[in-house]
Amino acid sequence: MHPGFVSVEGGPDFRGAVIQIGDAAPCSGDVEIDLRAAGWRAHGHDRNPEFKNVLLHVVWEKLGVPPLGGSGNEGRLKAELRTRPPASLSLCDALDAPIAELGLWLENDPPRDLPEKLRGQCCVALRELDETRQGRILNAAAPRSFPSQAEQFRARARHAGWEQALWEGLFRALGYKHNVWPMQNLAELRPRWLRDADPAFALQARLLGLSGLLPAELTRAQKSTDGYLRRVWDCWWRERDEFGDCVLPRAVWKFHGLRPANHPQRRLALAAHWLADRKLISKIEHWSVASVLSDCSSGRESALTSNHNEPAHAGDHEDSRKTHALLDSLRKILEVERDEFWSWHWTFRSARLKKAATAAGRCAGDGSGGERDSAVALDARRRGQK
Repeated sequence: MHPGFVSVEGGPDFRGAVIQIGDAAPCSGDVEIDLRAAGWRAHGHDRNPEFKNVLLHVVWEKLGVPPLGGSGNEGRLKAELRTRPPASLSLCDALDAPIAELGLWLENDPPRDLPEKLRGQCCVALRELDETRQGRILNAAAPRSFPSQAEQFRARARHAGWEQALWEGLFRALGYKHNVWPMQNLAELRPRWLRDADPAFALQARLLGLSGLLPAELTRAQKSTDGYLRRVWDCWWRERDEFGDCVLPRAVWKFHGLRPANHPQRRLALAAHWLADRKLISKIEHWSVASVLSDCSSGRESALTSNHNEPAHAGDHEDSRKTHALLDSLRKILEVERDEFWSWHWTFRSARLKKAATAAGRCAGDGSGGERDSAVALDARRRGQK
């Protein structure tokens, strides 16, 4: 249900995972990854107290699992039972990609932790550059990461279909860096919970219920919030049993350091509006084709390989203007009509805003949230190019 968090201090590879095996209740524990099942004892995990909370042993090949109780000695048998490997999951026959392609995916993962001496070293130099030069540096870096990212997306589209892969990309973008996994998890279950002709409000209630982020109690202090909550619960309690096996634990969401406009409750409300728009996918497809044609007609590919140390030219400013115009056109597709609740509240617990905000996060009349809107737009464009 949740893969847990990478351990950088030794011990099991992932800590704090939430795992459900068969019909058993979900449990929280650790996950260890090895090439073969025999690695559990070969690496001494069965004798290391750091591994006592491991619930799942993920392996590529389920080979080399030692037989239990071969000696006939009762004392030895009991000792073996105590050190028996945890439940094992073999991946070699369960994945739709060869190991070489999986390696490509792993190579694209960003490093979890940079050496202390390297952190922040580029900030000062980049801060001295104007927006045009910063853009040229990012454009020069794009060809390095884009091919592997595109291959990941193609692999997912081959398995789940283009439209499903795009929805997963959009949900990931809404999670930003803190809540990418739970957002993607909800998107992966989209075929399970999406119904034809669902209105935006019904989808909001379902997504908030599935996410585990729906408050169980009213605020007793904010009339507008309590009224909205009652309506949401009126929808969700009718469906809760049907989708009970899909509900995420609240613990999988991260809230520390989040701007109010990026709270996952608000992001899910926005996703509900997108899902309710039956023409959204075709709009993004048409926009993506138009953006590629625009790049080709303007010769903008050359900017990807240009030397960012060269002085800026007049053409760079024209490219920047076209890029902003392109992003604005996508932002108009992704923005939604005013929401009766979320246009006036950042979260369920926040006070009513003085000025209405778009579901994408910007307050009417100001530019707040623009950078985040652009992040969603850029990610959607990248994933929208098949």
